[in-house]
Amino acid sequence: MYIDKTWHLAITDDEVDWAECELQLWRAFNAFKRWQLECEKMVNNSKLSVDELAVLHVIRMNDRPKTIAEVGRLLNRPDHFNINYSITKLSERGLVRKYQPLKNKHVQLSVTEEGRRSTDKYTEARKNILFGEFSSEIGSINLKEVVLGLRQIKVVYEEAHRAASVYKSVNAEFG
Repeated sequence: MYIDKTWHLAITDDEVDWAECELQLWRAFNAFKRWQLECEKMVNNSKLSVDELAVLHVIRMNDRPKTIAEVGRLLNRPDHFNINYSITKLSERGLVRKYQPLKNKHVQLSVTEEGRRSTDKYTEARKNILFGEFSSEIGSINLKEVVLGLRQIKVVYEEAHRAASVYKSVNAEFG
């Protein structure tokens, strides 16, 4: 039985494979976001956004202070204004603190004791659910290969972004 997987994004076999990959990225990312929000709600009864959760966990990463620029680089996000907005909201909730160690240095970010408790609870639930309930599914995935593949895909999209933003099309169809 043949399933037609062509659509406006994909006609050739290679295009169909790439479009299928993109569809799975969208689906996986949305499933990941729902999981994060539900886990956070379950353990901390909070309504943090997906962006706020990502920023919180990245600030806690390696248990050392970060700058807004470092958070942006780690999350591959150039939108420092929006990252700062998430940090402000996390700060207002008592999960993150901003401080400037020296007058002419960048603002540093770290988790508060409340932020540490919150991320510890999330970590414990994540461990119990993902590596407890679903350990057999996770065990069958070669995560090192997945990570390598995602890094390679990120590079392709970074270069495509650069090409789309820097070069002007010579084809009148693109405007």
